[in-house]
Amino acid sequence: MKKVNDVKKILIVVDGLVNDGVTAVIMNYYLNLDKTKLKIDFVTSKCLAKYQAKIATDAKVYLIKDRTKKPVTYIKKLKKIMLKNQYDIVHIHHNSANLLVLAGLAAKLSRVPVVIGHSHNDSCVIKWQHYLFKPFVNLVINQRLACSHQASAWMFGKRKHQLLHNAIDETKYTYDAIKRQTLRKKANLLDKQIIAQIGRLAEQKNPLFTVEVFKKLVKTTPNAELWFIGDGHLKAELEQKVSSYGLSKQVKFLGQIDNIYDYLQMIDFVVQPSLYEGLSVVGIEAQASGTKIITSDNVSKEVKISNLIHFENIFGGQKTPVQKWAEYIEANLNYEKQDMQACVRKNGYAIKVEAQKLQDYYLSL
Repeated sequence: MKKVNDVKKILIVVDGLVNDGVTAVIMNYYLNLDKTKLKIDFVTSKCLAKYQAKIATDAKVYLIKDRTKKPVTYIKKLKKIMLKNQYDIVHIHHNSANLLVLAGLAAKLSRVPVVIGHSHNDSCVIKWQHYLFKPFVNLVINQRLACSHQASAWMFGKRKHQLLHNAIDETKYTYDAIKRQTLRKKANLLDKQIIAQIGRLAEQKNPLFTVEVFKKLVKTTPNAELWFIGDGHLKAELEQKVSSYGLSKQVKFLGQIDNIYDYLQMIDFVVQPSLYEGLSVVGIEAQASGTKIITSDNVSKEVKISNLIHFENIFGGQKTPVQKWAEYIEANLNYEKQDMQACVRKNGYAIKVEAQKLQDYYLSL
């Protein structure tokens, strides 16, 4: 039996420590946990150098790259790591049942006492694979976390779960009028209305829809500028579409940006026409910065922590969705941003508070 003062050994299993929302959530929590009480290692298929640099020097990052093509080999390699290090907890993060079942089975075979499944979305790209593995999820895990109730239902059905909010460092996002003015002046944006979509340039995020909305919006708001913040395989197609509409001077592809909180100071409106989201980190970040956001009504309503967010259909209705989005943005571009720190904390999205809750949860298991 372990002593009370023993350090808990935890293995975090994640598909990749890359530029995505799941990684952002994991790292936000990891950096705010007490490493004198928790010894945390990682298993992943890929780890970007910037995340490797943030991980404690005494932590190990194990790379296993053959999960999809060689699932049996993946389980064997993972089991070997678990048996060698004798973890108290295995915490598996994903939006598909595939990884939860494979990693959960490895943990079960290694007799890890606590196996946490953590659902980060309410859909995924390869749905048939998720539904194939889903019946086995609750057989290989014994704790359930989710970013939203919808994400929990997607992964665990009606089983009991706990919410772990996609928390952020709200102090970095706090609106600062002087900083906004300084940044916009430096970037020569004082006479611009900045619209932005933040996230991967991938089908899930639906960026081609945003281009259509901007094409309509710019007819009535000629000083508008659209920023795509993020990278992805749809970039070339988006650039071609923008060029064909003659909008290349008004649409900027800024790539992956780590200090998104500085850019949100400059941005006037965020658009998020996602096909699905577990609980949008961008939605929380936008509201935390005092920035208005229009988001797809496919996104969990649990992301609403203020009146700054508006949900809109992307598929149909009496007016075309593109027209409705453009009209809503135009009608709501002029407003005064406010300090939203208190709102973020009240709704449970302040990372220091939420990380303490996760730490207490780990230590109670």
